[in-house]
Amino acid sequence: MEPRKFGRYEIKSELGRGGMATVYHAHDPRFRRDVALKVLPREFLHDTTFRARFEREAQTLASLEHSAIVPVYDFGEEDGQPFLVMRFLSDGNLIDRLNKGPLPLSQVVRIVSQVASGLDEAHGQGIIHRDLKPDNILFDQHQDAFITDFGIAKLAAESNSITMANAIIGTPAYMSPEQVNGEEVDGRSDIYALGVIVFEMLTGQLPYEASTPVGLLMKHITEPVPHILTLNPDLPLDCAAVVAQAMAKDRDERYATATDLSTALSAAIVQSKFSHDTIIASDEEVAKIGASTHVTTKSGSDVAPSVPAVESEPLTCPNCNAALPDDLVPNQQFECTQCGLALMMTESEPAQQGKKAGVESPSRMAEEAFRTLVETLLNDGDPQARSNSAKTLGRLCQEAEVKAPIRAGIVKILIKALADPEPEVRFRVAEALSKFSYEFAQLATEPLTLLLEDADEKVRQQVQISLQKIDERHAQEVSAAPSFLRLGIGEYGREVEVSLDKTIHLGRSDPTSAIYPEVDLTDDDGLDRGVSRSHARILRRNGNVIVEDLGSANGTFINGQRLPPRVPKALQDNDQLHLGTLPIEVKIR
Repeated sequence: MEPRKFGRYEIKSELGRGGMATVYHAHDPRFRRDVALKVLPREFLHDTTFRARFEREAQTLASLEHSAIVPVYDFGEEDGQPFLVMRFLSDGNLIDRLNKGPLPLSQVVRIVSQVASGLDEAHGQGIIHRDLKPDNILFDQHQDAFITDFGIAKLAAESNSITMANAIIGTPAYMSPEQVNGEEVDGRSDIYALGVIVFEMLTGQLPYEASTPVGLLMKHITEPVPHILTLNPDLPLDCAAVVAQAMAKDRDERYATATDLSTALSAAIVQSKFSHDTIIASDEEVAKIGASTHVTTKSGSDVAPSVPAVESEPLTCPNCNAALPDDLVPNQQFECTQCGLALMMTESEPAQQGKKAGVESPSRMAEEAFRTLVETLLNDGDPQARSNSAKTLGRLCQEAEVKAPIRAGIVKILIKALADPEPEVRFRVAEALSKFSYEFAQLATEPLTLLLEDADEKVRQQVQISLQKIDERHAQEVSAAPSFLRLGIGEYGREVEVSLDKTIHLGRSDPTSAIYPEVDLTDDDGLDRGVSRSHARILRRNGNVIVEDLGSANGTFINGQRLPPRVPKALQDNDQLHLGTLPIEVKIR
């Protein structure tokens, strides 16, 4: 039987059928390769809107040459029927993978990195996808991700002449609030959609669900982003902040570029790997530890204490790579002077016992102080013991010595314990959660709300009290927080006053990439002073003013200390910032 043909292409099977076109798996005998053949159905041939969109997609794809965007091989008409020929990607789409549940973190980072790079290429050419979703992310045999289906892409510089008047363009589950409202969109709408996809990859479900498309659209406008840790408590804590920023209702509060989102997500996941791991010294770093310790090198060989001292590079912080002091005291907690990460140098037992030494994060002493309590709370068969553990955890976490990563981890444990079968335990857990600062207690707001329907009246009353305390603490922190900044820029102190009601981006404007920072340093010799287009941001968080370098080329400095990229640092009144070599004096009001 002769294969069905479309022009010279031999149709093998239908891959998918959408609202605008049908895609086939086909073979091109001329070049002896399989291809994806996209054809506009005959019933749409007389609809100028559909034909224009189809031709637009061909032109858009042809103008984009990037390793994460599906390449075009051919475009034309066969008997008056437009068609588009693209590379055939054999390993399915992202939907196939999401149907199996949350993706491994390493896979999420790889996919987001590739997709973000492709989006930034499109945005750099003024092209906005407007329908980014898992269906439109395909994979080749090497597991590399590709963006496809630019059928409703929009050129940022033109009007909506091809779209239907007043129509909402996109897929409801992934549409940004500005798309839903029918406003003009830019690349940040695609970043919102990518944030939804990240949420879905990390949790295995969409952030919003509704029985109707209209109901779903309204949730994008009105409902806060669900906290991903309530859906997948095993995720690194910072993933929640990354998703929340990517899906911010106000586009000005989202990441400026898709790569910014990808970098922040990678940092959140990679940084979490250091939360309990020992840092192993390189062969050259051994001497810096000293003769009283026993180490394992990166090459895997044990080195005895008799290793002679040699000049070498110092041990470095796992978070920011800052050099650590060479006079560390074993088993004593200290902080990295650059980023503030809690660390500990551990001393070995005698070499024959095989115990390793290194730098640990967080403090082993802090871990030991809570390990027994957590184990009792989650696993002890005695309800009274579990109740006492919850109460003690709530009290101990108020101590100033307890570092933020441990506080956050304990909140996650307490959230899990809200499902305890004993009412007394649930009561004590709800009570304990009310004792945390809003920064941590907010993680428990949604799980506590679910307990308002608890069968036990005493539990319901305590949950109401806890939620009220959390709200009051939030209100207190907001009212006490500074409201604006006064920045003195450059040697002549050009003064700029900005409100802290929203995130303040500092950098250089770039109309071609739609980058317009709130504090534009272009006219302050920003380019010559090493200021990047998206250099840094300042925002108010939990009553503090923080600054964060956004991966700039020449760095952000506070009082001469360079900030590690993507690691927020508190700003104080009269601090001296440098973006590259451009000085900025900070006044907090």
